Amino acid sequence: LYIDDVLVILGRAGPNATQLLLDLLVGAPTFAERRAYMSALSKLGEGTNNVIAMLNHHQWYVVRNIADLSAELGLEEAIPELGTVADHQDARVRKSVAIALARIGTPAAARHLHVSLRDEDPDVRLTVARELKGAGLSGLIMPLANELEREEDPGIREELCRALGRIGNSDAVRALENVARRKGRMFTQQRPSGDRCAAIEGLALAGGDGARQVLRDLTKDRDRDVRKAAEAGLISLENKRD
Repeated sequence: LYIDDVLVILGRAGPNATQLLLDLLVGAPTFAERRAYMSALSKLGEGTNNVIAMLNHHQWYVVRNIADLSAELGLEEAIPELGTVADHQDARVRKSVAIALARIGTPAAARHLHVSLRDEDPDVRLTVARELKGAGLSGLIMPLANELEREEDPGIREELCRALGRIGNSDAVRALENVARRKGRMFTQQRPSGDRCAAIEGLALAGGDGARQVLRDLTKDRDRDVRKAAEAGLISLENKRD
């Protein structure tokens, strides 16, 4: 009710008001409160740059909170600073930074996500894989394909396949086809069924004629689980047409 009046008062307070709002933003326990303080800062003309600068703060939880806010608001302006803390010493920060970059989802953000895909913490790797989607991240297709060969955790490999499907261009389809047909440097002739079925899920997510043809071929595969996954993938694609 009194928001406009409060903003007028804060505007007259100058730098002291800006610092007050920044302090409140840092300590806010919920996204709703952080968004409100961010909105107030923006209306004062003091918002984005001051907030982004706090990604270099010495306290880990401040950096994490600002990364979370960057993710929620899709702050493209924050990409360079997010990139500088993508290898932060605290895994909680690295996780939030990876989510922010993935949700911003531009080619510039993709360049910094290479670090997150190879993070030492499997939870960070899994989190970033789950967040990847959209054509803006197509620059990650080759790194994702490489990580599929390197990753030891089967759950993360499967999520990497789904990430390729959510990116979904022709290069992603080719990478998924290699997995679904057992091809690959490390898993030649012995690609796990779980990987192959996840690649089939990815193909269904990607869609298109190329993916559809691969799925048709795989309905004749000698692996029963793969056949069933391919049949389900084709049904999913047909449902998308309706």
